[in-house]
Amino acid sequence: MAEGVVDTTIVPVGETNDNAAQPGGNSPDPSPGAEANTNDGSSASSDTVPFDQDPKWQSARAAEKNLNELLESKGFGSIEDLVTALEKGSALEENLSGRDLTEILESHETLQEYQRIWAEEERNKQLEGETPADTIARLEREKKELEDTFNKEKSAQTAAQEAVEAVKQYNSDVNTFVGKQDLPEEYHSFASLLMGADNPMLDVDMTDNRAFTASATSVIDQLKAFEQSVIERYKAGRTELPPTPPADGGNSPAPGLKREPIKNLAEAKKVALERLTAARKQ
Repeated sequence: MAEGVVDTTIVPVGETNDNAAQPGGNSPDPSPGAEANTNDGSSASSDTVPFDQDPKWQSARAAEKNLNELLESKGFGSIEDLVTALEKGSALEENLSGRDLTEILESHETLQEYQRIWAEEERNKQLEGETPADTIARLEREKKELEDTFNKEKSAQTAAQEAVEAVKQYNSDVNTFVGKQDLPEEYHSFASLLMGADNPMLDVDMTDNRAFTASATSVIDQLKAFEQSVIERYKAGRTELPPTPPADGGNSPAPGLKREPIKNLAEAKKVALERLTAARKQ
């Protein structure tokens, strides 16, 4: 090349100019471990990894597992329950405004004790001004109040016991009924759950998200167990799939006869009328 003339040859990426690469005209050797570039710009050594083996996916699944274990260990059924508890805790902390909770509880107990003493002093003042007739009337009134309270508590206990016995008897009747039906033994528990009084969803507190989640989860678990029992029975050959009706609803033509295809709406109405008339005669 003439002296003073600049070489303007364009060298493509990935290629070298033998004369300009290195002194002596030798191109540099590729560094060990360098990845070859493909035509589309991707690395030839990068293979497609299944999504469930991707480190990010596995890390997310592990984090989800740890979160679920944490929620379960603390008695929370979902993240929403945890958020609700945190919000209540934040509201309580805001209401305390830096005051010591132990001190507040002690003050409350002290106030209750003062109120008890004041009530006792007020009663003593009333007794001091009582006449014998007033004392007799007061004692009779207090006796009646005590008897009424006792009778109400006794009636409530009796009613509660009767309710418990009624529920036991109802569940017993349900179990007896289920046992007499043509049902596999594996289905009995789920059938009793549906019809019996022990279904946890019957008495769940609708305002308590944690209680609802726990009850609903229990029912879902029993549903899954029932589904698994159906599968196991089928795998063991102890049950069969119900026969699938033909696509025409069982209205196949008599042997040897060929049903003509319906070509228009008028023919469709005619065929429908014929089938309805035949069904009424049966």
